[in-house]
Amino acid sequence: MRQKILVVDDDPQVLSAYREILVEPVDETADLLELLHQSPPVDPVSDSGEREMVEANSAAQAITLVEDAANQKAPFTMVFLDIRMPPGMDGVECAARLQAIDPRLYIVLVSAYADYSLDQIRSSPLGDGFFYLRKPFIAEEVDQAARTFSFFWARDRQREAEIDRLRQP
Repeated sequence: MRQKILVVDDDPQVLSAYREILVEPVDETADLLELLHQSPPVDPVSDSGEREMVEANSAAQAITLVEDAANQKAPFTMVFLDIRMPPGMDGVECAARLQAIDPRLYIVLVSAYADYSLDQIRSSPLGDGFFYLRKPFIAEEVDQAARTFSFFWARDRQREAEIDRLRQP
């Protein structure tokens, strides 16, 4: 099943690193710092056949993209969302809004800073509905999160379809 992944970060080099990890073959020894030193590709939307990665550089843009995808019945499976993205709303507030738009969306919050403790995030409207990665992250961890949450998303859709089938007379 095709994985549609949204990546939200205000740093073009970090977006490029995600692109290298999520769309290109994964070098399990690479880390974010190594990937940041590579020159970024130009195309903001990449397609490897198995994964489609869409980039946003602000919380507002991410909300618009998730709303549009939901309205077009082509939702994202997951989002990697930076917590600190000045100016405007931060990633925690954005994540809660994205979850309200599409409760099926798997959310990975990512940060290099200690703006929030995990307890503070859990006490936000987001609750426990997120996974947390710290920057600089390891390419293998980002790839594994994408694989795992895309698998969970597809499994959830299969279960919903089976429940719908069983409910029909």
